[in-house]
Amino acid sequence: MPTYVVRAAISYRVEDPEGRTIWQSLARRGYGEVASVKAGKYLEFVVVAGSPGEAADVVARIAREARLYNPAVHVFRILGVHDSGD
Repeated sequence: MPTYVVRAAISYRVEDPEGRTIWQSLARRGYGEVASVKAGKYLEFVVVAGSPGEAADVVARIAREARLYNPAVHVFRILGVHDSGD
């Protein structure tokens, strides 16, 4: 069965204190063209699955069931799925 690389991100739902701190620091350094910054966590899974959609479903289920994020505070997003090349 093929393997797929599933990229996902966890970011703050509403309040993003880390992103705000980074943005403020950039603004103080003269990067006024940066309107906002979102901070988060990047995850990459290599999944054995029958299709890219099935691989994404497996990762979404793992994120929910293993509590990789707090749904009250964070957003979990699948960023993309591609063949691992193995």
